[in-house]
Amino acid sequence: MRYLNKIVFINSAHIRYAEIQLDGNVHFIGTQGVGKSTLLRALLFFYNADKIHLGIKTEQATFDEFYFENSNSYIIYEVQREIGAYTILTYKHQGRAAFRFIDAPYQKDWFISETGEVLSDWVKIRQNITKDALVDIMKPDSYEEYKDIIFGNLRDSRLRKYAKYSIVESTKYQNIPRSIQNVFLNSKLDAEFVKKTIIESMTDGDIEDAIKLSVYRNLVNQFEREYDDIQLWYKKDRNGDILIRRQADQVIASYLDTIAYEQQIRRSIRELNFAVQQAQEQLPVLQDELKQTDELIAKEKQKQREANDDFQSERSSLNRQLGAIDDKLKTIRAKRKHYAEINIEAMLSLSQIESKLRQDRQKEQEILDALTKQFADIETKYKNLLAQLDISHERFQNYQETQLNKLREEIRKQREIDIQEKQIQLTAAEVRYHEACEEIDKKIEALTLEKAKVDSKIQGARVWQPYQEEKQSLQNELLQLTIEEREASANQKAKEQEIERLRTEAQLAEEKAENEYKSQDEQLQVSIQKLQEELDQVNTLLSKYKGSFYEWLAQNNLPWEETIGKVVDEDRVLYAQGLAPELVATNNTLFGVQLDLSQIESTHRSPDDYRKRQKELNEQIGEIKSQRILILQSKDLAIKKIREQLSSKINPLQQEVTNYRVRLQQIPQQKRDKQTQLDTYTRKESELRQAKLAELQQELEQAILNLSQARNEKEAKRSLWEKDKKQINAICESKGKELEKKITTLKAEQATERKEEEESYTKQKRQIDAEREAELKGKGANTEIIRKQEEIIRSIDKQLQTIENQRATVIGFQKDKEELFDKEDSFKQEKKALDEKMANLQSVFEEKARKITNRLKELQEQRDKQDKKITEWKEGLSQHNQIINIEHLLTDTYLQEEKCVQTTKSCQVIIAELRGAINDKKRKQEDLKRSVNTFNSHFTPDNIFHFNTTPVYDEDYNAIALSLQEFIENNKIEVFRRRTSELYQNILVSVSREVGNLMNHQSQIETVIKDINRDFQEKQFAGVIKSIELRAEQSDDSMMRLLQRIKEFYDENSLNMGAANLFSEGNNEEVNKKVVDYLAKFVGQLQKDPNKQALTLSDTFNLQFRVKENDHDTGWVERINNVGSDGTDILVKAMINIMLINVFKNKASRNKNQDFIIHCMMDEIGKLHPNNIQGILNFANTRNIYLVNSSPMSYNAYDYRYTYMLTKDQKSMTIVTRLLKKEETE
Repeated sequence: MRYLNKIVFINSAHIRYAEIQLDGNVHFIGTQGVGKSTLLRALLFFYNADKIHLGIKTEQATFDEFYFENSNSYIIYEVQREIGAYTILTYKHQGRAAFRFIDAPYQKDWFISETGEVLSDWVKIRQNITKDALVDIMKPDSYEEYKDIIFGNLRDSRLRKYAKYSIVESTKYQNIPRSIQNVFLNSKLDAEFVKKTIIESMTDGDIEDAIKLSVYRNLVNQFEREYDDIQLWYKKDRNGDILIRRQADQVIASYLDTIAYEQQIRRSIRELNFAVQQAQEQLPVLQDELKQTDELIAKEKQKQREANDDFQSERSSLNRQLGAIDDKLKTIRAKRKHYAEINIEAMLSLSQIESKLRQDRQKEQEILDALTKQFADIETKYKNLLAQLDISHERFQNYQETQLNKLREEIRKQREIDIQEKQIQLTAAEVRYHEACEEIDKKIEALTLEKAKVDSKIQGARVWQPYQEEKQSLQNELLQLTIEEREASANQKAKEQEIERLRTEAQLAEEKAENEYKSQDEQLQVSIQKLQEELDQVNTLLSKYKGSFYEWLAQNNLPWEETIGKVVDEDRVLYAQGLAPELVATNNTLFGVQLDLSQIESTHRSPDDYRKRQKELNEQIGEIKSQRILILQSKDLAIKKIREQLSSKINPLQQEVTNYRVRLQQIPQQKRDKQTQLDTYTRKESELRQAKLAELQQELEQAILNLSQARNEKEAKRSLWEKDKKQINAICESKGKELEKKITTLKAEQATERKEEEESYTKQKRQIDAEREAELKGKGANTEIIRKQEEIIRSIDKQLQTIENQRATVIGFQKDKEELFDKEDSFKQEKKALDEKMANLQSVFEEKARKITNRLKELQEQRDKQDKKITEWKEGLSQHNQIINIEHLLTDTYLQEEKCVQTTKSCQVIIAELRGAINDKKRKQEDLKRSVNTFNSHFTPDNIFHFNTTPVYDEDYNAIALSLQEFIENNKIEVFRRRTSELYQNILVSVSREVGNLMNHQSQIETVIKDINRDFQEKQFAGVIKSIELRAEQSDDSMMRLLQRIKEFYDENSLNMGAANLFSEGNNEEVNKKVVDYLAKFVGQLQKDPNKQALTLSDTFNLQFRVKENDHDTGWVERINNVGSDGTDILVKAMINIMLINVFKNKASRNKNQDFIIHCMMDEIGKLHPNNIQGILNFANTRNIYLVNSSPMSYNAYDYRYTYMLTKDQKSMTIVTRLLKKEETE
């Protein structure tokens, strides 16, 4: 026998030291607050090791604080067993109560020294414990381990070393300490606790045949929704149409339109990427090229200026040279005329004989001198007179000559001035003419170039293709579309083949999974069938236990196991009813035959063995059923995973197929549109070409007219210049003639004066000559000869004088002859050469100017194109920046597009197309949203098809449409229909089986309840409680009752359900509707009680109590409360708890061949009537349960083996004094 023998307090709970024996009923007496409940709580802590459920109020000190106030505070339990007592030390470790098992009986001197000191040093205490012998000391790690050790739950291999400390061996002991706890705390007693106790008493543990609602909740939680969701796809309206399918088609159509615009946007973005890339890459290059073009234009203009400057400089130089030559030729003509007029030839002839004349005069003078030699004085006299007259005459002549020369010099100078002025005027006029001609020449040149340009334009216009780039772009796009069409068709086919391959693989994988799980399920069903057959046999035997031979043997406590038990048949004898067994005198014979049965092994099994086997079978069946559910779930998960994997692979491919399909639908129309545009451009080109030629013809005619006018204008300028030259020359000639008139006038005046002077001179000379001649004659000279000789000399002197007078003219002529007349031909040749040079210069300049002009024109046209392209690219990049960074026209998804498609379109054109496509897509996206929202309005967020009913972004709507398209195309509704129908039919089957398995335990429950009732009757309480009865009634659990009805319905209609199709409209429609109704109710019940995880055996029945107290009958109730007075209420609860404790005690003792005693603590036992105290003590003791009670005073001390008085000393320390020990009688 094992039991708690003693409890010792050392410095604990305000008790210095107390030893309390517990090997019998114990009574603590004392006034309120003296510590009675404190002792009882310490005892309860031995059994429940639960500081929360000790009845300590929150405002009180905690268990650890109160019981282990000091480091040397201890509570010690001594436990008795067959091999000797052991000790459990409870002490404070790291702030909380801890246990140590000491394999030796308690000794006081372990903890208290000879001087009375309570030791706190564990090392010292350990030395005291082991000083006489080696003692095993062990420490559990937790309170749970402690309880597992005490009650023998040693399944954990670590705890097996503690087996010697167990008072019982039970893996399901929890209700023992809980019942003890309930007695102490006077807790309310309800049917649920009792039911659980009854059920656990049936086997060595909990009945495992629970219906796991969590499994079904997961399976059927959304049944109504799933059913309604699937039914939508089959429900027709009055027109025979299925609304949801029509709406789905609308979603898909809107989605395909959206995809088309999405593709257009993508293509435009890729074209834009190309155009922007081109612009960004080529813009700097083109800007450099523009800069280079500007530099070339500047260079060409510089060349033009330099050529013009060179031309003007050279032309001016040539003009100056020509002017100088012309002036020389004009001077030659003028001088030639002048010299002709003055008879320069006569002058030259006279000048040529000057030397001869001088020789002749000298000779004639010598002759004269010889004639007059003898008359020298006369000659000298008249010579001097004549010399004076000649000097005077010569002075007069010199004066006139000087006057004439002065006038001539003035006229010459004036003439030079006039000629210079004339030359200046001529030069200025020429410059004006040339400047005018230069402008006109430029104009003519420009007009000539313009005409040539127009001619060239006309030639170009005849082959002009203004839309060449557009046409070429369209032709390229047509070609690209053809290539794309071919590639898209090939890619679509390849993707569809890939999808078909993946679906085939997935189908094979699903079939393989189905077959694998089907094979496993079939094996499990075979196992269940075998186990069920055995379980049915066990249930049959157990159902026959009541009134069987076996029951009679057990009730009579006969040692039959080693005798009859070895030779009788279980089914036909031991568990047979109606055998009417009786005890008769026997000498261990079998029908008079003596047998030695020692060699025969006992094969019979007791009801407990069968119940254990029943439990094992139920556990195995339940486990296999769970496995079947897990297999079903695993199969669904595996198939779901296969389908998810398939979806993850197919969805992108399906998206691509959709894209290709949409693209292939678009391309023919796009090709037609492109061809139409191409034809339009060709027609417009022809129209523009004709209009351009007509326009250019007008320009050509105007250019010819302008050129003719310019040439006429130049001729008019030339005529004006000739006129100006004549006028200037005329003015100059007129001035020359005026100057000549002055000379003529002067000469006329001088001629008159000279005539007078000559006459005077001649007269005077004649007078002198006459006087000389007279004087000579007087002296005898021949005056006639002398006169003749003098006449000769005078004639010569006159010629010499004429030569002298003409000398300057002759010298000037000779100079002019040398410098001018002799070089006239050279001047003319030079003038001709200069004219040719001028013409060549003009020609070269014009050619050079033409080339420069043409080059400038080309460069300017090139520059205009470059500038236009730069402006276009800048504007395109600006617009690109506008839509990207300012308008944010493109989302991040589009901005991540990096692909490029070659195009000739400008950014502006592409952006315009892109805007249009985006707007169109937005419009279609809104259509898609409306269609999806209309479609989604039929479904809840947790719909069976996992349709997203709360889309937010465009991507969500697109994903819904794509998923729906794949759903429709692959007729997935049929998969859901079939799977859902199969699943819920399997649920019905599973529910029916599990409910049946639970109901199979009804007979066992009835047997246990009868045993409890009989136990009370056989060990009846002597007192006010006349009877306590229990009974099992039909469960009022709505979930359980529903499942029972489902089982009944399935059992009645399993053959009528036919193929699994909850959505059929054939002969099974009514049955299917009933199935749907039951499943809907099942769902409702699960939702109504969402926290309920399982239906157990406890849910299959209601337990009721009936208590009769004297004349008071409670009737059948489910809670023991307020049966009578407080004392009676406490008494009834204690009795029922004791009965329940006894159930577990008996089970543990019976299974392990052990017997043990436990304690129940009842505080305030004084509330019970004294007559009932002895009754409850006997009621407990007959069931090997000791009561430890407390009350303010003792009514009958001899009712208890030990009575202890509790008092307080002056220091409020509790003193425990044993008043009485009643010796036990054998």
